Amino acid sequence: MKKILILLCFFFASPIFGQNPFWVQTNGPSAGSSYMAFNSKGDIFDYNRYLIRSTDGGATWKDITPGFLVSGGMNDWIITQDILYIYTSNDSLYRSTNNGNTWIPVYYSVGGYSLGSSPNGALFLMQAGTPGKPSILLRSLDSGITWKDLSSNVPAITAQDAFFSITLKGELFLQEDQTPYLYYSSDEGNSWNKQSTLPYRMQTQIQGTANGYLFATAIYDSVTDVSNKFLVRSTDNGKTWDSIQHSSQLIIAAHDIIGFPSSNTYDFIFSENYGITWKINPLPAIFQINNQTQYPDPYGNLYWSTEDITIRYNIDSGVYKEVSIPIGNVDRLLADTPGDIIALGNAFFSVSKNRGSTWLTNFADEGVVTPNAKIAAFDSTRSIIVLSNQGLWRSSDLGSSWESTVLPTQTNGWKQILTAPNGNIFILGVSVIIYSTNNGITWQNGTAPSFIPYPAMNVDPSGTLYSFTNQTSLHSIDSSNSWQDVIDITTLIPGTTSQITSLVTTIKDEIYIGTSKDGIIRSTDLGAHWQVANEGLGSANITSLFAAPNGDVYAFCKSGYLPDGIIYRPYNGSRWYSANSGLLHTDNLNTMAFATDGTVYLGTRGEGVWRSQGTIDAVSKQVENTSALSVSPNPATNRITISYSLPESEYINLGIYDALGRIVTPIINGVQTGTAHSQDIDVHGIPNGLYFVRLSVPSGSCIEKIIIAK
Repeated sequence: MKKILILLCFFFASPIFGQNPFWVQTNGPSAGSSYMAFNSKGDIFDYNRYLIRSTDGGATWKDITPGFLVSGGMNDWIITQDILYIYTSNDSLYRSTNNGNTWIPVYYSVGGYSLGSSPNGALFLMQAGTPGKPSILLRSLDSGITWKDLSSNVPAITAQDAFFSITLKGELFLQEDQTPYLYYSSDEGNSWNKQSTLPYRMQTQIQGTANGYLFATAIYDSVTDVSNKFLVRSTDNGKTWDSIQHSSQLIIAAHDIIGFPSSNTYDFIFSENYGITWKINPLPAIFQINNQTQYPDPYGNLYWSTEDITIRYNIDSGVYKEVSIPIGNVDRLLADTPGDIIALGNAFFSVSKNRGSTWLTNFADEGVVTPNAKIAAFDSTRSIIVLSNQGLWRSSDLGSSWESTVLPTQTNGWKQILTAPNGNIFILGVSVIIYSTNNGITWQNGTAPSFIPYPAMNVDPSGTLYSFTNQTSLHSIDSSNSWQDVIDITTLIPGTTSQITSLVTTIKDEIYIGTSKDGIIRSTDLGAHWQVANEGLGSANITSLFAAPNGDVYAFCKSGYLPDGIIYRPYNGSRWYSANSGLLHTDNLNTMAFATDGTVYLGTRGEGVWRSQGTIDAVSKQVENTSALSVSPNPATNRITISYSLPESEYINLGIYDALGRIVTPIINGVQTGTAHSQDIDVHGIPNGLYFVRLSVPSGSCIEKIIIAK
């Protein structure tokens, strides 16, 4: 008679696992566009780390990142005749005919090509050659299904750099850098002619207007001064060219408007008659930023983008409006009273006073120069303190105004700033610690641990300083003047090669330490005793730990029993739970912060700030779920049967894991109906030992031990 082991599963339904997703994306902070494109309806598509779409002029955005981009990355993408094409970094071409909602693969080719298209829908994969290396030119006339290789028709290249251009009339040009040669094809690459020998070098790809005129920027070989770069025009398909303006930039917008921003007067100079006469629109100060990129939409607007901001500018009226693209790379988050959030990145300091609905980018006018994103904190008075290239600055009004503080040691090597409720402030650099015990009024030099090159640190509510590196943690109760050992993790986990990755303390005097291979260890008596705390988690890779004001603990984890991403342990709980509900991606997590009303904020790479919907209850509620998981026989030899029932249709992940939390046999990763299910699994290839069958649903996980014994 078979022995059937049945586990009745209990899912802990704290607000994380409620009916609604736990996380919701805020509307920022905004960031500049890496590449923006438009369809004929004016829908905006933007790609930074993810592909997003707006159908309302940038007011709201939808993530349409296909799964193949998450694993493959993007090499190039275009929109032509309202069809989206993506050429991935692993050389696959995909097509979407419904604005990115669904995708189909249409081509695979090794080469790292760029994409292009002509007005009649012809699609090109292109790679300009070099001396001794032929150019590649592939053309498809059926939306990427079949391709013709036209490479043998392309003229040989004599320069190290060359590039293709395709005009609005479908003409192809091949330009060489460092030489005056320009080649032209009027039949979509079937044949080529040397069109002209230029007196200067082209600096940008050739662009064409609807009437067939060609424009580019160029420079004489002997002249390198930017002020002597020219906007040039050809009215005879590139045979002859005329210089029509001094400019290092070229924009061709809707309705054949040709223009460029002046680098000297901060005006936008444009022509509505192909460069015969010119108009000037003064630009406001917000446009006076380096490293600008402009993207024209179908309606006469330019989307003016820098590293940290995007602005929609109407050429005719001169009216502009900031467009919020919530794709900021958030490295540091501060949360305060209900609704106030401060997000910092490498190029922005953004503030929201309404839980992320709107954001204001604050670069201080009083001399704060590009705050380092990771060196900011609230002090005990709830003022913001920021370390920048110009020293330490404090703001009591959420960044609207700042005052500077003199530090006893000046260095550009500051790495971290820590504050405690008792007024202690610690600033850490490479082998340097300075501290203040009176909220920054006076400063003293501390003693850095002997770790090299730099120890990561944390401070608990009492002002005790904790430091860790590799496999060792220390603490200091006298403001870093002396240090004592807390734990060497090899004494708790003999033979481990794990590294300490993070450390937090809670209001319950608990210490949590994250490791790179062995999950989490915990002390409930300030480090006197330790135990492994991997209940429901397994031996995961913990990359970051965060302690909420009420004692809850969050972590970013990989490779455990729970899905990769965010895990959560309530302050009075005994196990970990997945907390990914509502997130679009979990491979971009950067930081967390907690507001005084209990709201949790999440900073990401490429998706801005997210917030929890509601608050985290102090006590999680245990709710019995009707799901049951059974594994038979147990112990097993060659085959097992896994049985379970689902109360409703939902996404599940089912697999067999080893004792270290590594997947051994993936079984199901998808949606199943709400009914009884049974899976017959071959395990004869699995070595003898202890394993775990894990069934994960959005509300939690069931885990059942199984022994393989042959």
